[in-house]
Amino acid sequence: MSRPPASSAHTPDRTRPRLDLRWVLAALQVFTLVPVLLFALWLLYQQWTFGQNEMKRELQQSARSLAVSVQRELNASVRQLERISEGPTLQQGSLEEFHGYMQKLSSELREWDNMVLIDQGVPVLNSAVPFGAPLPPLDDIDFEQILQSGKPFITGIYTHRLTGQPGVAVVVPVKRPSGSQQQLLMARLSTPPLANLLQEPLRDVDIVSSVVDTEGLIVSRNRYFEKLFGQPATTTYQETIATAPSGFGRARTLEGHYALSAWHRLDNGWTVGVGAHSDAHDAQLAQSLGRTAGIGLVLLAASLLIALWVAQRMGRSIESAAAHARAMADEQAVPRGHADIAQIDELLQAHFEASQRLQALRQEHTSALDRLNDALRRRDDFLSMLAHELRNPLAPIFTAVAILQRSTTLSEQERKVVGIVGNQSRQLKRLVDDLLDASRLVTGRITLQPRPTRLDTLVRETADALHDVAAEKQQRLRLRLPEAPVELEADPERVSQILHNLLDNALKFGSPGGEVRLRLVADGETAQVSVEDEGIGIDPARLQDLFKPFSQIDPGMARSNGGLGLGLSTSRTLAEMHGGTLTAESAGLGKGTTLRLTLPLRKAGPTA
Repeated sequence: MSRPPASSAHTPDRTRPRLDLRWVLAALQVFTLVPVLLFALWLLYQQWTFGQNEMKRELQQSARSLAVSVQRELNASVRQLERISEGPTLQQGSLEEFHGYMQKLSSELREWDNMVLIDQGVPVLNSAVPFGAPLPPLDDIDFEQILQSGKPFITGIYTHRLTGQPGVAVVVPVKRPSGSQQQLLMARLSTPPLANLLQEPLRDVDIVSSVVDTEGLIVSRNRYFEKLFGQPATTTYQETIATAPSGFGRARTLEGHYALSAWHRLDNGWTVGVGAHSDAHDAQLAQSLGRTAGIGLVLLAASLLIALWVAQRMGRSIESAAAHARAMADEQAVPRGHADIAQIDELLQAHFEASQRLQALRQEHTSALDRLNDALRRRDDFLSMLAHELRNPLAPIFTAVAILQRSTTLSEQERKVVGIVGNQSRQLKRLVDDLLDASRLVTGRITLQPRPTRLDTLVRETADALHDVAAEKQQRLRLRLPEAPVELEADPERVSQILHNLLDNALKFGSPGGEVRLRLVADGETAQVSVEDEGIGIDPARLQDLFKPFSQIDPGMARSNGGLGLGLSTSRTLAEMHGGTLTAESAGLGKGTTLRLTLPLRKAGPTA
């Protein structure tokens, strides 16, 4: 063949749009770094959100614990005053004798300013006034209503007429042996015995704890108590705690900071609140996000400069290679290749020219190359089919379930159905993961992610997930759960995997028309889940074979039901990793099998 003219051979096709390699690499850097930067910012936000949730949980727990302590302290004051009202000094002694007793108590109990005995709405005795002297008028308290109720009463903050100071009062009816209730005994507390109670469990300088009455006035506080006693809480805090008897919200403190607050209402309408300043946490988030964004922008700018420099050098190299390839060209011709990148397009032009001379060698290797390509294609087709068969059917199911679970228009029944679909999809994925789990367990590469877990919830979810399987096998699934929650410190995904394996095994080898009983009990420091079927049973001498990898007690039935014989082996290992046990019991062939899973209960943390 004759060599084409040099002008036609070396003239690139300029009709197609081409991209400069420098801008391609720069765009690649942007498309690579920007998602990484966004992901880093998202991780920071997720970490901050997790911290907020942990703070919410701790504050709610502290508020509940503190409310119990405050209620106990108030009840103690009521009981103490009731004992005085029921004592012989008042019931049998003279008024002068009881007046002296009242003065003695007022001097001994520092938080009690004075005591007043009231008879039919009229003051009879006042420990702050000498016996027989004129008594000051009663404070503005509805004593008539207290007398009619016949129950002790704790007032909110009010101003004492005698001293002009704020305080609270405890009022109890005086019950005579005759059964009449015409008298009331009142103890006025200028400083409720709650300040130390709020100080002790909350040492953190960022924590604010307080007790407010039904009018929003401060009864006790761990900060500036002497200054703020009897003063109103902030409007935002009062509005927040008015929404519910207990809860969590964000409000401004009297120091001017915003705080995340948890509160709990007491029996007498007072509210105990515990809050943590959120300004520092918000500022920390903003600082972290700003620092990450700044570093990301600096890295992006640096990577763009490096990309442009590398692209310039690559362009020169590619153009040089193209020039060398043209020198090798001969008179042979092959189809012209094209590329969108200018420098690569030049290289393809050079290859086009050089390939004309190599045509003979290419033909010699065509047959071997075809066979190789066929083998590679078959391999790629197999891998593609395998990935499609194992992953593609599950991906849209998971996506659809996630979308439906976020929907606000589904009924409760529809949500339950969507949950069951999600559970079934996860069970299908576990079949693919069985061999991987077995390998990881042997090599010790499985690590648990323990956290507070409701075992009763996992048992119910497992029963719901396999309910349809039981129906298909014409078996009755009986579920028995305790009324109280059963909490573990465990990896919920691995515990759910154990439960699924146990119940699935019972359904596989149970008898059609029979019953499978799933029961959860909590006893002492452990919880026990038992799965009992009425199926083929097993020789007691072979019970331990159930937990050997790839063990098939009845290979024919195992093959018909599917499975690799790894479920119970994997489950026992996971149970032991949780500090528990998994055992099997059977009375013999044809008498069913019982699998028992025992796990340690979650230990209660120290009370604040």
